[in-house]
Amino acid sequence: MKRYQQLKKENDQLLNTLGDSYQRLATIYIKKARGYAVKNEDTEVKVRDTLYLLKKHSDEGALCNVVIKNESEFIEERIKLLSKQYKDPDMIKGAIILAVLIVLSIGWVMVSKYLSRQVHFETPTALKVSKVENNKVTLSWNAVMYAKEYSIYYEVEGETSSTYYTEKLEFTFTLEENKVYTFYVYVGENDLFGKSETTSISYTLNDGNV
Repeated sequence: MKRYQQLKKENDQLLNTLGDSYQRLATIYIKKARGYAVKNEDTEVKVRDTLYLLKKHSDEGALCNVVIKNESEFIEERIKLLSKQYKDPDMIKGAIILAVLIVLSIGWVMVSKYLSRQVHFETPTALKVSKVENNKVTLSWNAVMYAKEYSIYYEVEGETSSTYYTEKLEFTFTLEENKVYTFYVYVGENDLFGKSETTSISYTLNDGNV
């Protein structure tokens, strides 16, 4: 490939050394040749041969329209010396299939992002606090369709706890007596659905629900 690129560069430089009429003709020829033939060293070698032929006439000062009476025929004759570039139907079909898959993938990502903004998880319901033993209580709730994880946190005396995560439908906390705890539960967003609304319940250890 490096040799091919080098030959191509040299041919482009050689093109610029031709007289105006020969350079115009050579430019048309090169454009057709590179579009028609296999892109390899052999093609550029044959292009170079044609450029050398034109340069010889140009350097000798011969008029282009005298030496080459029919430019179209000259170009076609030189093109016939090249190896035609055949397009593999299977390769084309594969490229089309790949392009379609890429477009569908991009489309699905865009649709998913759109839906995540428009459709949200349902809000967890039926929150309940049950005393387990000593100072431990269990917060429970009903399942939310398609939810795989739930987020929980609580507030007590103006302070907010860290957020806890669980795949279960309950979570156990250790509380201090005679303090009002407000528990919050929600389902976080994912690739398909937006975050649910947050639901809450308050509880005071020993005194029951507030």
